[in-house]
Amino acid sequence: MENRLYNSNNRAVINEFGVVRQVTNFYPFGGVFSTTAYNRGDDLQPYKYNGKELDRIHGLDWYDYGARNYDAIVPGFTKIDPHCEKYYNKSPYVYGKNNPIRFVDPDGKDDWDKVVGFVYGIVTDVIPGTDGLRDSYTPSNYADYNTELQNADNTSYVVGAALVVDGGKDVATGLSVASTSATVMVASGGTTAPVTGTTAVGGLTLAAKGGLEMGVGAVMLANTSKNSSKGYDRGRGTPVENPRAREGQIHCHDRKNKYYYNFREKKFTSAPGKVNELLKRKDVQEAIKKGEQYLGL
Repeated sequence: MENRLYNSNNRAVINEFGVVRQVTNFYPFGGVFSTTAYNRGDDLQPYKYNGKELDRIHGLDWYDYGARNYDAIVPGFTKIDPHCEKYYNKSPYVYGKNNPIRFVDPDGKDDWDKVVGFVYGIVTDVIPGTDGLRDSYTPSNYADYNTELQNADNTSYVVGAALVVDGGKDVATGLSVASTSATVMVASGGTTAPVTGTTAVGGLTLAAKGGLEMGVGAVMLANTSKNSSKGYDRGRGTPVENPRAREGQIHCHDRKNKYYYNFREKKFTSAPGKVNELLKRKDVQEAIKKGEQYLGL
């Protein structure tokens, strides 16, 4: 059993009795600077930085990231990024944009899915009625995309709650200032009207600002709650049953193309592999069964 800490690094190995068997500590770029194996002098498992396998055969010490191998001593990948043409301002060999404190690279490819996931997550949490945007993008790495959607929701919960609390304080303070200013004007017979009048306007302005903050925060919390309740299996296209155009017709669309389900071949026609992976999903199978019923198959 493994205890994973910080960017999914395998920091400790614990046995079934809760006894720590090995502890490993890493430099930011993945180099091992200390490791302790209790009761044994060798590694108990090979999966280290980011949970990737560390190949130590003949002193190689490379991590296997799938698309590329990574050398934490350099530090850098041993081959160029397969998506390097998207990032002319970055070396095709760097890890995590050369900033491992801020970014992780789960498969040796780019992190565009993470960027889009977080941006789409924030936008859909702020603007009501935009939750469909989360399924309009077809990521290369669904895990990256959905992880950032969840991170965006967590951020929105914090920001929304803070806006509601701070806005409430501003409303209370503003109304208190405005009320006090009005009392002073009456008691003084209006002799300090120019000063207290300005103060009253400032108090009302602060109260209005607080009310706006509370409203925005409440909307964010409501949107975020709705979005998070739908789970984090987004960005896989939208299977649609469409009997109006043709009985039993099923199609799946990603952000650019629409693919039709071929009942004879049991797959989406002229579709990339990742679209036909949708056939494994329960909701897609249910839609196909309804289409077959329409066609009498």
